[in-house]
Amino acid sequence: MLERLETVAFGQLFDLGNVGTVTFVPAGHIIGAAIVDLQLGHGSDQRRLVFSGDLGLHNARLPGPPKTIPSPDYLIMESTYGDRSRADDGDRTERLFDIVDRTIRRRGKVIIRRLQSAEPRNYWHGSTIWSKAAG
Repeated sequence: MLERLETVAFGQLFDLGNVGTVTFVPAGHIIGAAIVDLQLGHGSDQRRLVFSGDLGLHNARLPGPPKTIPSPDYLIMESTYGDRSRADDGDRTERLFDIVDRTIRRRGKVIIRRLQSAEPRNYWHGSTIWSKAAG
């Protein structure tokens, strides 16, 4: 079964034969999270169906902001926090770097609780950037 899987890069148009095409674009939620952009049918019968799970913040540095997909015919979204507004409380990555920096200066320890299976990768990627910048 694994031999039937193919890697498709973000932004790469993937042909689904006579069904249409699919493109994956960054959702900005966690590293690797994608919005699915399906172009179904051909010509005047073509419809654009967009599916997304959680989206990241537009001003986030890690893993980057979500991309916008213009004018879908149908939009399907998973919404864990659909009944709440998420306040824009600044760049969370910068806040994390500030906390790590202050803690290291006072010779303390930073413990990052694992919230979701892929989420710590965002922090480890950020800490690599922070470590290289620090020196």
